[in-house]
Amino acid sequence: MYRLHLYLTDNLKKELDIKAKLSKKTKAEIARLALEKGLKQVKIPKSKSAQALLDLAHFAESLPYDKNAPKDVVKNMDYYTWGGEKDKNHE
Repeated sequence: MYRLHLYLTDNLKKELDIKAKLSKKTKAEIARLALEKGLKQVKIPKSKSAQALLDLAHFAESLPYDKNAPKDVVKNMDYYTWGGEKDKNHE
């Protein structure tokens, strides 16, 4: 288990103490339960760059796919892009 040190306000400490005593659980157990429930409710705003990558991934999924396409496109990118000779080491 990971150990974390954090600072609590006086009010949070008092509430934690009370809930621990009433539930007959340790303060650590109560804090873990509160974090588990609370973290599920925290919404992380998407950054513009992350959204752009998601949009690009969705667009790529919509592109038609040719099952007969060559399997060495990445290894021979220059050949397929510009022509010329294939890299003999990657055939």
